[in-house]
Amino acid sequence: MEGGAVNLNAKGIRFAEFPTAKNDRHGLISHPRPSRFGDRWGNPFRVLLDVDGNHQVKNPDAQNSDPNIAQPAGKRAPEFLALDIAIYSCGKDGQPRTAHNIVSWREP
Repeated sequence: MEGGAVNLNAKGIRFAEFPTAKNDRHGLISHPRPSRFGDRWGNPFRVLLDVDGNHQVKNPDAQNSDPNIAQPAGKRAPEFLALDIAIYSCGKDGQPRTAHNIVSWREP
């Protein structure tokens, strides 16, 4: 623990490597601190990590009410995704939980 901060990745797992952004778009933006990961519109990507090692992350679609997002067989989205990492952008419109979001877990 440094300066009262809690280490949420005690095992030191490397989940991903990201490119450095050019013009604050498409990659890791490190100034000003803290670093952030930007999408093609300059908005932050949202990154969910399996920090407890159970190979699951909370599913943002579980709270989704957008009828344009097709769920398998019309069923409600599961509460968790069987992934170590999930990344998403709110897309060009910048609105969370819509069909315009760019996500790593939905099938096209």
